[in-house]
Amino acid sequence: MKIGLLTFHRASNYGTALQAIASVEALRDVGADAEIVDYRPDYIEKTMHLKSLSDVRSFRDLVSYGAELLFRRRTLKNKIVEFASFIEKLPHSEAFSDKELLPEMCKKYDMIVSGSDQIWNPVISTGDMSYFLPFTHPRKAAFSSSFGTCDLSAELKEEIAGYLEDFGYLTVREMSAKRFIDELIADGHNITEPKNILDPTLLYGIDYWKRHEMEAPMPKEGYILVYSLLPTPLIIHATEKIRRETGLPVLNLRPSNMDIIKGHGANIAACGPAKFISYLANATYVVTNSFHGTAFSLNFEKPFITVTLPEKNGMDINSRLTDVLALTGMSHRRATTIEEIDKIPFEVDFTEARKKLASERERSWELLRELVRE
Repeated sequence: MKIGLLTFHRASNYGTALQAIASVEALRDVGADAEIVDYRPDYIEKTMHLKSLSDVRSFRDLVSYGAELLFRRRTLKNKIVEFASFIEKLPHSEAFSDKELLPEMCKKYDMIVSGSDQIWNPVISTGDMSYFLPFTHPRKAAFSSSFGTCDLSAELKEEIAGYLEDFGYLTVREMSAKRFIDELIADGHNITEPKNILDPTLLYGIDYWKRHEMEAPMPKEGYILVYSLLPTPLIIHATEKIRRETGLPVLNLRPSNMDIIKGHGANIAACGPAKFISYLANATYVVTNSFHGTAFSLNFEKPFITVTLPEKNGMDINSRLTDVLALTGMSHRRATTIEEIDKIPFEVDFTEARKKLASERERSWELLRELVRE
């Protein structure tokens, strides 16, 4: 069966790039002839380019642009080059950016699969409904798709429900997404029952991911890896706690401009997905408020502390963190306050988490096989 996978893939974002390779290779591993439909909308593609003065729309944009010019221009350029090299290796169709071409480009596939990542998040897609596959095709499915948020208007919910009625098979990443679709079904929409499935990056263990890593410079005596979507007091406190107790150096995988200015640890901003894997795989400890930072800590069985984001910035990310940690019996590694951070032990026993993750992987692989058979 020839499958076209419509997903976010061309973005300088670690989770996006790594879920893309895991998604397309997972479909291939269950017997499909799968490739990525190389749709490149401007709102995603812009992350693969350096900012220019024409991108400045506000004072905040101007400050960000100025900081980039002063501190990060070269490293960001190198990072984009590494991302582009990694992404280009994925099996993909001819590239296009016009969503009006999508129906024609998808005709050659026996099935169109939408997913994973936050492809159904209307904020990220800026209203582009392409990832709901709003065109005629005999076989549509969703693989670990995510809304990111379920706080949608009544009109948008109705529109989405109409699109989902055309899907023959639905798997979603978060419990919140399943509840949202279940509510649409309860309201009378003829939608197939959604099933929860692991994020594709969790389908594979360390042996798989080590095949995709690239050697990166790192301290030989070990290090604390900090991967934060947003620098917060909780991230700083958790990092300082481990540094005081261990004396290990700190590597900031996604440093903020302020981290670079103040020199909070060594900054490794010029890092693509392949080196991201290497830094996670070789870390002594991990401090993160990222879903994929947590996911790879679980994959590689690295002692970690996951802290939540401020609710106004990351309520949906916090929900994903809660789900995956509960699923693996690792909720005690999550902290919402400084007091909770101080109670988290340094050492981690992954025995039960390993068993639970293995069970969830087995269940998820079976769901993926069912998807391909639909």
